Amino acid sequence: MSQAEQIEYQFSIFHQPCWRWGNLRDEKGDLVLAYVHGFGVCTNTAADILAPLQGLRICLAKGWFDIIMEVDSQVIVNWYKNMASVPWSQQASCFEILRLGALLRLRWAILIEKEMVLHMNYLNQETLKSGASFFNKTSEGETSDGWEEEDETESEIGDGWEEEDETESEIGDGGDGGGVVLRDVPWGEHTLSLAREVLLQFGDDMKLFAFKTTPRGYIYVRLDKISNMYGCPSMEEIANYSKLYKKRLEEVGETGQIPDDLALEVSSPSAERVLKVPEDLDRFKDMPMRVLYVEGESDPKHLQKDGVFLLDSIKTESEHCVWKLANVKENRDPLSKGKPLNRKQKDWRLTLPYPLLKKVTLYLS
Repeated sequence: MSQAEQIEYQFSIFHQPCWRWGNLRDEKGDLVLAYVHGFGVCTNTAADILAPLQGLRICLAKGWFDIIMEVDSQVIVNWYKNMASVPWSQQASCFEILRLGALLRLRWAILIEKEMVLHMNYLNQETLKSGASFFNKTSEGETSDGWEEEDETESEIGDGWEEEDETESEIGDGGDGGGVVLRDVPWGEHTLSLAREVLLQFGDDMKLFAFKTTPRGYIYVRLDKISNMYGCPSMEEIANYSKLYKKRLEEVGETGQIPDDLALEVSSPSAERVLKVPEDLDRFKDMPMRVLYVEGESDPKHLQKDGVFLLDSIKTESEHCVWKLANVKENRDPLSKGKPLNRKQKDWRLTLPYPLLKKVTLYLS
């Protein structure tokens, strides 16, 4: 049986009338049409919801992220509303798979055309299989099936994972801005030291970009690979680190030094990573950057501006940097029909002192 036939068989186990197959285009079993249709036309019945979720599970396991990108965003959002139809015994697993798919599709930037995953969330295999570390907690304020209650009258149904703050990113926020944020949890320093200990096995090319812990027992780790153009470790490296770190957490948890039910999420820096000025500028000098800045420091009412630039040079002694226009759509004449920058645009320069650079991120077309 070919790989494509094996995948088709796995899908057929969960086959429903709403499922449209389309043609298998190659041996990889690229079921884009069937997969998208399964998401798009399924009803609210539990069986119809579970069928495409199994498809999502297979696509994630096989690394077929291009297939996931075919799914319409609103479809995934609608699925959250329909999860009440799924039996309680299977909701934890469904939310787990669905959330990972939603992260890949909606939040993390996956640039298939550049063959580069800029930010890929990877959950350790033990958690993916059982969800024990975050779905089956039973403590004050939680029910035995993993839902957390805000108070006696109000509850928030989630997928078992605590979302990272959606506030504006800034340097040192433990997320897109990098840095370490422990939120005063008593076990924070110990888990941070374990994260750094495991990282030593990966050599000098791998650094800890961000580390964050939360009072509810979540650990968010973002790894930065220095030699990679975007700072992205490979999926294998992220998976390996996640496995090794989870093992150390479990070992130390058994001794009682840290909680034994911590939830772990390991990823690479996101597409929205905030660059440090001036430290990161030279590293990403060959890539377009979106720069938020103020012009005219003598004017107390100066307004913020933004642009897509390339770094031209850094003047270390005077702490200034010089920017030039990047050859991207935003900087071209909309009537030029794809023509590159003209001579005047190519010669344009902007010199700014470090303090006037309010935020610098990588630009994604």
